[in-house]
Amino acid sequence: RRCVASRRGFTLIELLVVIEIIAILIGLLLPAIQKVREAAARLSCQNNMKQIGLAVHNHHDSIGTAPTGGMNGDRCCSQPTWTNWAIEILPFMEQDNLYRQYVQTVENNAPVNKFVTQSRVKTYECPSDTQAGQLLVPASGRQNRGSAAAPDENLWRTSSYRAISGRANS
Repeated sequence: RRCVASRRGFTLIELLVVIEIIAILIGLLLPAIQKVREAAARLSCQNNMKQIGLAVHNHHDSIGTAPTGGMNGDRCCSQPTWTNWAIEILPFMEQDNLYRQYVQTVENNAPVNKFVTQSRVKTYECPSDTQAGQLLVPASGRQNRGSAAAPDENLWRTSSYRAISGRANS
């Protein structure tokens, strides 16, 4: 007589217990993974700000002044605007080719400057910024005051970092 070995598989209960244990382990690991991602995003933001700070200092060392926060004709947000700090520090952030395409003699929203004002510069974006990389109409300024320009003419590339400009009396 031959003895037939019986093979016993997993029961449904055993399988469900194993799946539950795996789910609990994943549940314990996810917060740790999220914390690591947040730390990496925070480090990336800090690095971006350091790069911007170095570019501002290099601009000052080369030209003798800090880059302008923004330039306009008379009053804030109602007159044509020209260059700003984000454009002026481009050569000091290895973005010289982009800077050379900006025409200083016309305002920012001129068609010839559209490529520069809508170009994505990764250093200006924090990874945790939900608007990073988008083209949007600014919440302030003349771009949203009933301009007759085409809709895409009013779009500007978002930035996670801001600067303040004041009025200089000359």
